[in-house]
Amino acid sequence: SRVTLDPAALGEGLLDLEERMWPRFLDGGSGSRAPAAREATFWCACDFLLRHRPAFFRTIGTLEDSYLKAIREKQAGRLAAISELQRCQSMEMEKVRQRAENDECESRRVQS
Repeated sequence: SRVTLDPAALGEGLLDLEERMWPRFLDGGSGSRAPAAREATFWCACDFLLRHRPAFFRTIGTLEDSYLKAIREKQAGRLAAISELQRCQSMEMEKVRQRAENDECESRRVQS
């Protein structure tokens, strides 16, 4: 279900000069839906929404900001968890080293 923008349906009063050129720009003369044509459709739709539906972009911006904030929080939490894991591993390795030293000292005393 592809959504198409029909400039004629929007009314001539709403359309800027750039928007009136969309049909030629979107067709590209070839009629194919190559990646460049799909990208052009996307940017024309974004342009229209930015000009005529600014509240939509504020909503999208708010969602994007909250998404980026959540990603930053996840990354910070992951870094904190890695740091804590490394600290615990260092403590455990130190205990093993001390235990090995103590065992070595005791075995020397027993042998002497």
